[in-house]
Amino acid sequence: MIRRLALAGCLATLLTVRGASAQEAEGQRYTPASRSPREAVQELAEAHFAPEWVAWAVRTSLCESGHDLYAQSSGVDRVYGWYQHVGAFQISVPTWGAKAWELFGGSLWDPDVNFAMAAWIVSHDGPRHWPVCGR
Repeated sequence: MIRRLALAGCLATLLTVRGASAQEAEGQRYTPASRSPREAVQELAEAHFAPEWVAWAVRTSLCESGHDLYAQSSGVDRVYGWYQHVGAFQISVPTWGAKAWELFGGSLWDPDVNFAMAAWIVSHDGPRHWPVCGR
């Protein structure tokens, strides 16, 4: 009986610590709850893009995802095979997911990482990765 109580106490402590860590991490995540989607996109674009690219980023995000920071599309294409595009810029996970982890230490699902990756792509290769919306 004492072992069970001790085990239960350890488990409760572990869950409490894990819950606190999860809450702290949640507090550090970008949350656009108090802003309109456009304001959130504007804020992120100003944080990650060079000033001359901010207006382009806001327009492209509207065209790609309707300013939805957590947009997702996936499927199979005859030419490219399986695809998954995520975030406001609909960045390809198979193409850019590993590079996002390497450069920014996070997933393309994170709006900060999505914007940082889009800014990196534009600064290194121009807007050609958005042939329709990025014109």
